[in-house]
Amino acid sequence: MMFREIDFYDIRHNPTKVNEIMTDNVHVLSNQLYVLVEGNHVALDEDTMKALQSLKNYLEKVLDKSPRV
Repeated sequence: MMFREIDFYDIRHNPTKVNEIMTDNVHVLSNQLYVLVEGNHVALDEDTMKALQSLKNYLEKVLDKSPRV
């Protein structure tokens, strides 16, 4: 499965579709990381680790701010 893009129109008019795409994309990233790290024992380099740490930090901020629907 590939990452899906979110259209600007949907951001403005279809939050349900945006949330579905975000959920799918999170699953894709999670699956890819699992296959690489756990399944194939790929060593992630320093740049990749920094990018993942940055993503983790941002996700923590988003999760702390986001209202639950």
